Amino acid sequence: PLSILAMTSLAPHMVPILLRATRRRGGVANRGSTRHWPGVQAAVFAGSRPFPYQLDGEVMEPVTELRLSHRADAMRLIVPEDY
Repeated sequence: PLSILAMTSLAPHMVPILLRATRRRGGVANRGSTRHWPGVQAAVFAGSRPFPYQLDGEVMEPVTELRLSHRADAMRLIVPEDY
């Protein structure tokens, strides 16, 4: 499933929060300006005016609504036996 991390302020705590998000099994605790929602199947982000977003590092046209959904069968990974 998806994991959503929202921060109301990016500085100066962004780097430690991102490190915790990628290194801890439990993710990031909800405290202060940080909210974490693990195990999300779908999400809709809506704004009153167009907002930018990126897809695989590519800047996309601004939108007023962005819908995300988890698809378990969308990608197949092949891992060598001795990995």
